[in-house]
Formats: sequence, structure tokens, C-alpha cells
Amino acid sequence: MRRRAARPHVFGQLAAGLGAIGLLLTSAAAQVLEIRTAPLVAMAFERRIGSWQLLESIHAFRPSEYEAYDTRRGAIAREYGLREVAFADYADARKRKVRVELFRMINYVSAYGLYSFERRRGVRLSGIGTEAEAGDDALVFWKGEYYGRVMIVKEAKAPSLSIGELSDLARAFAEKLVVGPHEVPLLIRHLPTEGRVPGSERFIAGPRGLAELPGYENPDDLFLLGSDAVEAAAAEYRLGRASAKLLLIEYHTPQLAQAAYERVRSHLERLAPAERERRVFKREGNYLIHAFEVSDRATIERIVNQIEYTAQVRWLSGDRIRLVPSIIQEFPVGRWLIAIFAFIGVLILIAIGAGVLFGYGFFLWRRRHLRRYPFSDAGGIQRLNLDGLTLPSPPSSRQLPSWRAWEGPPPE
Repeated sequence: MRRRAARPHVFGQLAAGLGAIGLLLTSAAAQVLEIRTAPLVAMAFERRIGSWQLLESIHAFRPSEYEAYDTRRGAIAREYGLREVAFADYADARKRKVRVELFRMINYVSAYGLYSFERRRGVRLSGIGTEAEAGDDALVFWKGEYYGRVMIVKEAKAPSLSIGELSDLARAFAEKLVVGPHEVPLLIRHLPTEGRVPGSERFIAGPRGLAELPGYENPDDLFLLGSDAVEAAAAEYRLGRASAKLLLIEYHTPQLAQAAYERVRSHLERLAPAERERRVFKREGNYLIHAFEVSDRATIERIVNQIEYTAQVRWLSGDRIRLVPSIIQEFPVGRWLIAIFAFIGVLILIAIGAGVLFGYGFFLWRRRHLRRYPFSDAGGIQRLNLDGLTLPSPPSSRQLPSWRAWEGPPPE
């Protein structure tokens, strides 16, 4: 009896052991698959693109890995919202070498931000992604959530490489990228165009990016750019003798905008009067506008006053609040209020019209019903004949006898 009872126990231990081994193998296989899975952006690199041949293996990184590889650039890319990055070297038959880098960001706003941050006011090119710009030794482009850079790797004996040849390679990479709807971020489009230096626009996602721009001050994160609900745009302006560097910061809540406004105003009050004259600072809705190195205050104030705050539609994406494409057109706040009240008025008119139509339809139905059935009980209403206006009802054939029939003949 004991031997028979022990067999199920042995089989149970054996099954448990096999199950544990299976779980270990499954988890190990999952770990191997996770390690071997290359970033999606690496699929855009092919062994041969036109006359260019891939020299070595593709280097692909996650955000933390890329920051460890390149501390400064990796930290800025993560601040903009880096998802993954890959780069590789190519060479042609003439031994000329280029390096192609491709960044995949969390959305098109982040990709445009990194593109605007690294461009250097070169030659604007068309037909390469959404925007492209070529400098002396590099070409940068932006398309959707992708940002690309093609750099010339200078060799001692290699002949020079023209912008046209560099553009062909960049165009081949841009054509491989399949993206959704995208556009220049609204904050960039709110920078005044009058006097703006072409190519000086920068989209700022955090304090690291602003610290890299010369002439812009942000001591102790004065503008609260480290918060998750703050974005900024910067540009340079020259109009006649007037010049300035303009910083436009958007806060996604009025409370945060007010807190930043008080910080900046307190900082400006501690500056010397001559230094305050070289700055223009104001708040417009959830915008803070700060102009540095102002040479003609009246002209720069006129440019600053052209900025108008608009309400926007957002969603939470990743670890930061990011702008997304919206089918709702963005209006200034005053127009939003007018549109809301107009919408409420339209709803009231629709309700009144529907009530009138329903009442008129019910009236027609009742009149048709009365014509078909002329005798009615007045809609089921019973009336007490207290004023004697109605006709006497005919005597019923079934009535109780009067009191005289019960009491007999009247007394004599």
C-alpha cells in the first residue's frame, strides 16, 4: 500500500521538475530574443545603396546605451525624446567615406526639435524628407519621427565630396522611411516672421538644449524647462539696427506659467538697470516671452507683441507631454470662447426647432384623429356639472323606484 501511494508523489515531483525546466528554457529563450532584436531604425540600412557600400556592421543603440556611448549628445537626444538610434559607415569606389546616422524619436515634434537643434544655417535643400539642410561637411534632414544626418568622414587621400552626391545618399535613406502626418510644431510657427533670421529657429525640449545655445541664460533652470509640461522655441531677429535673441516658452498649465513668471520677474528685478533695458519680458496666456541682447527696444517690443497665445490639444505620450496632430483647428482663446457660445446657441435653436416641429406634428395628428372619430369623451376628461350648463341626461331604463312607491299612497 505504501509503494502504491508513493508512485503518484514521484510522478508529481517529476512533472514539477519538468515544468520548472520548461519555464527556465522559455525565459532564457525570451531573454535571447530580446537581446537579439535589433532596433527598428536599423532596418533602413542596406548593404549597398547606389554606389555606396556598407563598410562594417550597423551600430544600434537604445536611449540609455547611446547616452553611455556619447554622453553629451546622448543626454540631449534623450531630453528631446529619443526612442532608438543607429549609424553606419559607407564608402564608394573612390574610397570616399561617409557616416549615416538615423534617430527615431517618440513623435514628429521631438524629431523636428533635434533636427532644428543640430542644423547650422546651411543651404536649404528640397526633396529630402520634409526639411533638409546642408553644411560644409554634413547634411541633416527631418521626416516624421525620424531625424537623419549624413557626415563626410575626411580621409587624407580621398577626393572631395559634393553636396549633390551627399544629397543623393540622404534622399535614398529618406525615401525608405514610412511616416504618418506631420508638420512644423505650432510653437515654431508662432515665432514672428518679421526680422527673423532664416534657419535660426530652434525647438527646445529642456534645459540642456537651451544651455547649448549661446546668448540664452537659464540660471538654476529659471524658466522651469525641466518640468514635464514645458516646451520652448528660440530664434534670432535682425531688423535694421534692431537685433535680439527671442525665447518663447509654453507652459501647459496656467499655474506653471504663473510660477515661472514670478521666478523670472524676481530675477530681472535683481539685475542692473542697464541690463534690464537690454531685455524684453512679458506673459501672454500660458506663454512667457523673453528677448535677450536687445539693441532697439521699441522695435523688438513691436515684434514681441505680435505673438498671440492659442489653446492646443494634447495627449500624454511616453514620459513627457508632447504635441500631436489634431483634426481640431487651433484658435486663439477669444475665438475658442466665441466658438463655444456659438455652439451652445446652435444647440438651443436646434432644441427649440425640434420642439416646435414635434408640437405641430402632434397637433395635426390630434386634428386628424378628431375628424375620423367625431364622438369622443374630450380626451378622457370628466366634468362635474356644477353650473348646470350641460343638457339633462335622458332617464335610464334601470332606475330605482321613488320613495312614494315604497311608502304607499299619500296620507289624507
